Amino acid sequence: MAATAAILFLVYLFNLSSGYVLMDDNENLDEILTLPSEYNIKAERIDLIADLKLPMELWYSTEINRSRVDVYDGMVKRYYYWGEDGATGNDGTVYMAYPKWTEKEGHTIFCSKTDMYEEAPVDAFPTEEEYVYAGKTYHEGQKVDVWKFTRDDEDTRTELVLYSHRTERGEDVPVQIEKKVFNTMLGSLEKHVIFNYDQFNPLFCEEDVDAEKEGSCEWTPDDFDGHMKMLHPAFHNDLDVAFNSFKKHHGRNYQSKKEHDMRRDIFHKNWKLVVDHNRQNLGFKLALNHLSDLTAAEKAYMSGGRRSPHPSATVPFPHSERQVGDIVTQIPEEYDMRLEGIISPVKNQDKCGSCWTFATAAAVEGALARLDGRLLDLSEQSIIDCTWEGISEGCNGGFPKEALRHIMKHGIPLEEDYGGYLNENGYCHLENVTEVFKIRGFTMVTPLSVSAMKVALYKYGPVIVTIQNNDAFNFYRSGVFYDPTCVSDYVGHAITIVGYGSRDGADYWIVKNSFGQQWGEDGYMLLSSSNNNCFVLNEPYYPVV
Repeated sequence: MAATAAILFLVYLFNLSSGYVLMDDNENLDEILTLPSEYNIKAERIDLIADLKLPMELWYSTEINRSRVDVYDGMVKRYYYWGEDGATGNDGTVYMAYPKWTEKEGHTIFCSKTDMYEEAPVDAFPTEEEYVYAGKTYHEGQKVDVWKFTRDDEDTRTELVLYSHRTERGEDVPVQIEKKVFNTMLGSLEKHVIFNYDQFNPLFCEEDVDAEKEGSCEWTPDDFDGHMKMLHPAFHNDLDVAFNSFKKHHGRNYQSKKEHDMRRDIFHKNWKLVVDHNRQNLGFKLALNHLSDLTAAEKAYMSGGRRSPHPSATVPFPHSERQVGDIVTQIPEEYDMRLEGIISPVKNQDKCGSCWTFATAAAVEGALARLDGRLLDLSEQSIIDCTWEGISEGCNGGFPKEALRHIMKHGIPLEEDYGGYLNENGYCHLENVTEVFKIRGFTMVTPLSVSAMKVALYKYGPVIVTIQNNDAFNFYRSGVFYDPTCVSDYVGHAITIVGYGSRDGADYWIVKNSFGQQWGEDGYMLLSSSNNNCFVLNEPYYPVV
């Protein structure tokens, strides 16, 4: 299986072949695409949607079940060994050699290796037999054979066109492949990639795929993060390795092959988004996480924080604009409530659109801890179950202002007393709890004022806000997040602000999110405070206890 998967990987992604002696045009062409078993070839992958080019050189041999892929003139080299047990008795090993720079040693070549698993269905890629011969045409002045492949899924149409020469040995040498993926529901082109191939060489030297010449290679941790450091989304065999590692890391078990392939495609798209973003050095980093295989609808469902159509508060903000100006000069330049021990651990809302309840409960916990030093674990589930008097709808989304009003009237119990988080709408049973904690009211901080927000955080916080979030937010890893694509007034996610600070001249808010501690910086984000980034200052509230 491993050798077959290796061939399919190269068939689909690189379309390489062997034996570069061409047939006469008059000879009959057996209408089955036949790709070779050994070769060395150069290639260029052009992503027309992302406007990216990736130069590569490739070696492959089915006889010894090894391949090698170099990118950017050998700056980074990957060696694939199939059928040879690695550290944990897997299907093979991936070696990667790449440059590292330190002030002491300058540039050195570092080699690492990790396990490779081939658990994904091998028919996830088009096989040789699935290409249909479509006649001859001219490509860059040479007559070539044309092969086509089309696959229609539920909302997706994939089209492949392959141009090749046939050798006297009956093998086909691709010179170009064009791949298009259409969203048939939206009528949009989602992927447009071209592979060009050049300098084909049928001669193969085993030394070319020998990773030992790179020196001693260290094993990377046998986990998801360790695997991802070794892999690249442009290589479809790497996609199998990465997605299998993702499934193992997050305990995914899909119901059908159709769902498996759909989730893998989503994962692949998000992986490319993360890699493309991180190479731009925009001041913050993204990373794949537990959201990486979710559909847009599933992620939208999680974003259940809504802004009130009629913003209001029960307690006015106690400072005028002039007073705020005076106070802000007297408070610390940086402030982090976590250091005072008044912020509870980060939680995970999972797939319920309950961010508004987590943001509210976190703010009330902080306010109560600030009052008497008790750090309580309050029940988000009670807000989901019991806050339906207005237009909030539990896991379908809601308004922090309504949650605060509910806690004023009915209180919020401890999670231990009410019962654990269900990730679903449940029956309200506040009458069965022994104690609830109420607030006296809530205040709306002066909108669009950075200074007022700092004063509120330092004197009264935490503060609940609703922001516009997208995939860059969802896959945030580290750094000061600033997203200029937040261009509309729509918001969909509630978070809790627990402090402020500055890093390398970039001012930020400290955001406590509800995506679990594996998201961002241990569950937190540094959100830029410049230009009302993603509308964070439009409607900020804090509870009054």
